[in-house]
Amino acid sequence: MRRTIAARRAVRMATCDRSLTRVRANDSPLPSPANPQSSSSAIRVHAGGGAYTDPSNQVWSADYGYNSGNAWSTSHGISSTNTPALYQTERWSPSLQYQFPVSNGTHTVTLKFAEIFFTSRNQRVFNVYINGQPMLSNFDIIAQTGGPFIALDKSFTVNVTNGMVNIQFQQIVDNPKISAIQIQ
Repeated sequence: MRRTIAARRAVRMATCDRSLTRVRANDSPLPSPANPQSSSSAIRVHAGGGAYTDPSNQVWSADYGYNSGNAWSTSHGISSTNTPALYQTERWSPSLQYQFPVSNGTHTVTLKFAEIFFTSRNQRVFNVYINGQPMLSNFDIIAQTGGPFIALDKSFTVNVTNGMVNIQFQQIVDNPKISAIQIQ
């Protein structure tokens, strides 16, 4: 009998390495921070994680702006970054989406990834759209980095005309995920 992806994930979660920790299941979206950042400052979101101040003294908000999904974290070290805590958490869902109000104009959107669940290529593949435009196609984090637990940043220039940045993750193989988002 063949298991569904959800059943395989549940078994994997139950039997996986103890360095992985399930944070929250079936979260509902968190509200925006009480003092949202002004349109002239950067938006920084620690997906699947709590508020964090990085070594450059940049403040990352606890996870917000998402439509659904689950959070996951690991205590395993992350290479290729001086901010490993940002990459040790993730939000994942088959239909993951984030939305942020911003001023109209040109913005740089940086998506931060590290594969902290799977260990081989082609176990997680997805597309990413920002404001309806394709930004990443058939994206496989491990194929890009060469292995798990390696930080990877992807930056895109986006012209906003409706006052919103909408980031959509489309499932191809297993669930799309994100570790952190920065919009400047």
